Amino acid sequence: MTRKTLCQARRAPQQPLFQPQTLLPAGLFAADPHVNMPVQRVPPPVRTRIEVAAQAVGILHPLIGHLEREALVALALDRRGAQVDTPEILSLGSDAYTIVDPKAILRWALTRSRPVSGIVIAHNHPSGTPSPSSEDREVTARVAQACGAIGMVLVDHLILTGLAGCWYSFAEAGEIQVPDRMLCWPMVTGGDP
Repeated sequence: MTRKTLCQARRAPQQPLFQPQTLLPAGLFAADPHVNMPVQRVPPPVRTRIEVAAQAVGILHPLIGHLEREALVALALDRRGAQVDTPEILSLGSDAYTIVDPKAILRWALTRSRPVSGIVIAHNHPSGTPSPSSEDREVTARVAQACGAIGMVLVDHLILTGLAGCWYSFAEAGEIQVPDRMLCWPMVTGGDP
């Protein structure tokens, strides 16, 4: 390469690393060797304090709400309810289901950049109906129990659809029992984030 072409290459406009409108091209997914499930990495988050389910929906919906097959995404929170790391898609399934493995979720949470006290999981319903199935309720109970066994809390399990404002929160519906000493909607207040 000549000096002139190197300079031209340096002046060429740089493509952004993250394109929100193209979340799922094949190149963005890499197999996680520990989980053997697809993982999608997104840009580092602003340390947002999550105080209501709608805030978590605002963070997670752009990742999976538009998909035509079910996916599971997780969001890690510290003891003050601030986002610990980037949310990640942990599982991609079919149009009717996705695999929710409590061990994989906990492994993901334990490998974050900072300690995790609570997690929010969400999956989408491509059908457009946010109503939870009996399987959704069973898996929520299993994940909450697994979190409790290691001192973490399942803060919420959200069901998202492709429609903005059309979602279901297990915590807001009273279907997740969160200990008073831990995170819950609304989050524990006090102190600066």
